[in-house]
Amino acid sequence: MTSSEKAAALRKEGFNCAQSVLGALADHTGLDDETAKAVGACLGGGAGAKELCGAVTGAAAAIGLGVFRHEGAAPEHDRGKALGAEISRRFREEFGALRCEDLLNKTAPERRCSDYIERARAIAEELIERERGQSDHGIS
Repeated sequence: MTSSEKAAALRKEGFNCAQSVLGALADHTGLDDETAKAVGACLGGGAGAKELCGAVTGAAAAIGLGVFRHEGAAPEHDRGKALGAEISRRFREEFGALRCEDLLNKTAPERRCSDYIERARAIAEELIERERGQSDHGIS
């Protein structure tokens, strides 16, 4: 199953946006399915306050894990901030907003969050693969 298919399946099973992104990218992050779902549990719905989109927060967490997680590695603050800014910028350019409430107001109920989950997942996967190719950071 591809990460795209896994994200869609998780969402269909009732998992929130962040859980769907984190669970779909488990192969990149080193998280098992249960841990990925637990990490994302409080991030959906803009952390329950309809603020920063859960798909974006889940993707940012996946990028951090996928790029910086390996034994003895300390996350590089500036590089981490730059990656967070990049996913936020690219997502906002595509959808016109980052806030859950703003995004939900633009979305037809039958498509609620699925486009956001898929795009955040795809951007995160691209950034993880790009960054791993440029350095020795990330899990093996």
